Amino acid sequence: MKKILITGASGCTGQGVIKYFRENHAYEILGLVRKKRRDLEPGARYIEGDLQDRSSLEKIFRESRIDSLFHVGGAVDPHNNKELFYRVNKQGTRELVDLAVRAGVGEIIYCSSTSVYGKFDQPQIDEEHPLNPQGHYARSKLMAENIITRECEKAGITGGILRLPIILGKNDRHLYPRLILFNRFHIIPMFGDPGHRLSIVHPGDIARAFVAVSEKRFRKINSFHVVSCNPTFRELMLKTAGAYNRNPYYTLYIPYPLLYAGAFLIEMTFRGVPPYKEATFSREYARMIGREWTFATSRIEKAGYSPIMDIDAIVNDMVP
Repeated sequence: MKKILITGASGCTGQGVIKYFRENHAYEILGLVRKKRRDLEPGARYIEGDLQDRSSLEKIFRESRIDSLFHVGGAVDPHNNKELFYRVNKQGTRELVDLAVRAGVGEIIYCSSTSVYGKFDQPQIDEEHPLNPQGHYARSKLMAENIITRECEKAGITGGILRLPIILGKNDRHLYPRLILFNRFHIIPMFGDPGHRLSIVHPGDIARAFVAVSEKRFRKINSFHVVSCNPTFRELMLKTAGAYNRNPYYTLYIPYPLLYAGAFLIEMTFRGVPPYKEATFSREYARMIGREWTFATSRIEKAGYSPIMDIDAIVNDMVP
């Protein structure tokens, strides 16, 4: 039985991936978590460890024979100090990959982010688009990509990089809390042109992408966009509001220039005031929710991937 180590196993993505594997594949799963909780998804053996603590990672590879590493974990929260993004996403990945190579792990698949592209003007881009990450999170993710690509190809390890757009699913801690805030006040926010589309991925489809890339056993480490669906912003807002069954709702229209200007002011404030953390709302985030923001998936589809989650299924899973 294939034994997979999943980092970041307690988060929204990690938990959704474990649930999908438990229901659809006979894998033996080890889940790396910083602290065990009673509400963790069944189907994995959870091990406490930290990407910033090499000794805790060494223990895992010493005590278990790992066939595949699915590196999901990382620092994401914009409230983090900028140094933490590099300690976890860059240096933590370096330590993890080094130990995996030494332990003879045959496969490494990494969950990165579409934020590595930075600003782009086209309505949809593919994996060959130039990389110009903005902000510490995006830069640290690209650094991790480079580490994995270099070390895997040097050691002859198969794998790939999954570049993920907005992740929505059960226990999401990023977009979902913002939607709740608006819904509590019976408000439906509409940013920019409400008809613009944005790419969304569910953790279950991330797991399906892992399987597709794993089965192909790519020797050259490629990047792959993974998308479940491309709803309009209006559709996402209305379906989320409908799931709460709170009516009537009031529509709040915010023009894109105003949204972008607000994000710029927030960024400048965070950069100029100690402790100089990443902005909680950035121009990149404004572009993501205020303009057309989609990603081509032909490369991952050629590897055998097909999504199973549409916007209705995602909202139903996301809203308790």
